[in-house]
Amino acid sequence: MLGRLDRIASFSEDDNYHPSFLRVFNWLKVGKFWVIGFWVACLLWGVLTGFRYIEMARDEMAAPSGSRAYNDNQKFIELFPEQSSSAPMIVFVQCLGANCSLTCQRDECKHRPGTCQGENPEMEEFSRELSQRVLAYSNEKHVGYSDRVLGYYNFSGTELDSVKCQFASTKGTEMFMVFSGSQEVASDIRYKLLDEVLKKIIPEINPDKARYKVGLTGNDPMIRDGSTAAVQQSEMIDAATMPFAFAMLAFMVRSWRLLLISLFNMTIAIMTSMAILAVLTDIVGKPPLTTTTSFVEVLGLAMSVDYSLFLLRRFRDEIKGGREPEMAIKIMMAQAGHVVMMSSLTIICVFGGFVFMKSTDLMVRPFIVSRNFFTCILFI
Repeated sequence: MLGRLDRIASFSEDDNYHPSFLRVFNWLKVGKFWVIGFWVACLLWGVLTGFRYIEMARDEMAAPSGSRAYNDNQKFIELFPEQSSSAPMIVFVQCLGANCSLTCQRDECKHRPGTCQGENPEMEEFSRELSQRVLAYSNEKHVGYSDRVLGYYNFSGTELDSVKCQFASTKGTEMFMVFSGSQEVASDIRYKLLDEVLKKIIPEINPDKARYKVGLTGNDPMIRDGSTAAVQQSEMIDAATMPFAFAMLAFMVRSWRLLLISLFNMTIAIMTSMAILAVLTDIVGKPPLTTTTSFVEVLGLAMSVDYSLFLLRRFRDEIKGGREPEMAIKIMMAQAGHVVMMSSLTIICVFGGFVFMKSTDLMVRPFIVSRNFFTCILFI
């Protein structure tokens, strides 16, 4: 098999190439404008579709299929579908004044159930208005928040008055409220509610920041900020390392035209990969992993620079050696292109093997194999 590949990739100054190689080369030569048009179309599709995948990417951790944790979680989802899909948002309030109390002290609340009501009418109004506005926004935008809000003043004076103390601190100067959302609602819709609460609702109902400190935590705020931090760190790493990679590539090829070809390929490879991932995500119906987006970007940049260095440097060396451009391209395709093809096939086999891994994080990696094909075809 390897001997056959070597014969196909052989070359000489007398144009003594293997017929299969010549057919491919002549087809590319005659249809070069069609090839360019195809890649431009891929680029446009990638730009229009790929950014949608990047925007909807978020962290989604899951136990490996077949493990005990996975099986137990599936049983829990089956028995308690509402609780298993819950995405709680927690709002906590801290009184900053010297002489203030948001609630009864916990011990007093426990010993005198039903008597500690309206301890702080201002905070009771705050609690009820916050609940009303969050639920109103949820109903209007279809965020899926439950109408039952857990909290000290939400339970005060109701049949659950005896359990309201668990939502107050020991000193009675802090309290928290729990809003129950649903993970079945798209993450971007839930995150917009977080922005509404942080940037509009809380500032409007708590204008005096010196008296009360209001915080927001829970599943969605933690995941959103964690995803944002991961993306920012990835961008910082790229911003710090890629200039050196491009500087090295520019030094090796010493041609701004060849450097533009590399940038063109890199953009196509990454954006087309994102577009393919967006389509696959729609088919599967599950949210993407933020780590997959970063991995595709890093691998696309690394392989594009690496393959560009192999191919374009060989082309430049042949030109400097006095060969005509057509002959230089043939040598580049037959020799450096052979290396790139074998490297791509090796990586494709490796990522194909990830399909059989139990790790969910690894199983999504074969989705970027298509990008390896695109990179290989463009250069070869």
